[in-house]
Amino acid sequence: MRYYLVSIIEARNHLRVDTSLNDSDINQKRADASDIVMEYCKVDVDDTGFDWCDKLGEPLNVPGLVRAATMLVMGALDSNRDGSTAAPNPISPAVQNLLVM
Repeated sequence: MRYYLVSIIEARNHLRVDTSLNDSDINQKRADASDIVMEYCKVDVDDTGFDWCDKLGEPLNVPGLVRAATMLVMGALDSNRDGSTAAPNPISPAVQNLLVM
C-alpha cells in the first residue's frame, strides 16, 4: 500500500498544476516524496500508533512540518524530472530543518 503525506489537491497547488490531466504523475511524485520523508524520519507504518494516513493511504493526521517537508521534496523531484542534475538530494537543508523532531 502507498501512503501519501499530502493530498492530491495540495500537491497540485504546490506544483502549480490547475487540471487533473497529470494526476498520475503527481500521484507518483507525492508517493515518492512521502516515502522519502517517512524513510528519513524512520516512520514505521506497521506501528499500531501510526495515524498519519487513513485506511486508503490518504493523509489524515500528518503534522504540518512533515507535510511542508513532503511538499519541498516533491518540488525537488519535479524540478529535476529529467535527471539533468547529477545525483540530486531531495532532502535539502530546508527539509532537514523542518524534520528535526
